[in-house]
Amino acid sequence: MKLVIKAVLLVCLLSEGALAQTAPAQTPKKRPLPAKFYIGAQLAAHQYFVQHEGFMPNKTNVSPWYVNLGYRFLPRFALQAGVLSSHVRDDHQSTFVMPNGGGIRYSNSSDQEWNTAIPVALRFTLVRRLDQRFKIDVFAGGTWVHSRALIESSQTLAGVTTNYERKESRAPGYFLSLGVSGRYILTRRWEVIFDHTRNRNLAAIPAQTYFLIRGRESPWIGSVGIGGCYRFDVKKKAATPEP
Repeated sequence: MKLVIKAVLLVCLLSEGALAQTAPAQTPKKRPLPAKFYIGAQLAAHQYFVQHEGFMPNKTNVSPWYVNLGYRFLPRFALQAGVLSSHVRDDHQSTFVMPNGGGIRYSNSSDQEWNTAIPVALRFTLVRRLDQRFKIDVFAGGTWVHSRALIESSQTLAGVTTNYERKESRAPGYFLSLGVSGRYILTRRWEVIFDHTRNRNLAAIPAQTYFLIRGRESPWIGSVGIGGCYRFDVKKKAATPEP
């Protein structure tokens, strides 16, 4: 009986050894690379110094929405382009009682500004580990800005409009844009993003002009944005066999 038990134990040990040698080695699972394409939206406030002809450069705000589209062509490099657009209007009205029963004179003025910005940037990820959820990017590129300003004023007395004035200016400009970004990866598809950008007008604006506008001579002005992006891949259609 003892010999039978020993024989059974010996067979079990040999079987386990054989299974251990033939079983494949388990390798740790790797996080898949993020999808190559992405589309994002941010609640943003982008600022630029715009030079209108005949005026001093003014600080222009383009907000609140920033929409962008990007393509990751290398594991740590991505090319991104976006667009922002805004319209601001400020109306003023005043009244003046004319002497000797001359009626009431109404003065009206309207200031409007339309701004469009198209930033294009190259993004580089500083974090090498693909399995790390929080990543830091730096990016550099250029921004094209088009600003249109319209000023209208008029006076009305006894229902008749007098002294109507209209002044319009269009100011395209090119800017150098540098920034840093923090990204938190929720899933392979979804990310939360915070961007901080510094913009500089490439036009030859004297440093003294910036000092008169903001109290310092630096031509750089900051922008911020927070939002998210959705990543996706474009699947190629399978080739259909010829009949």
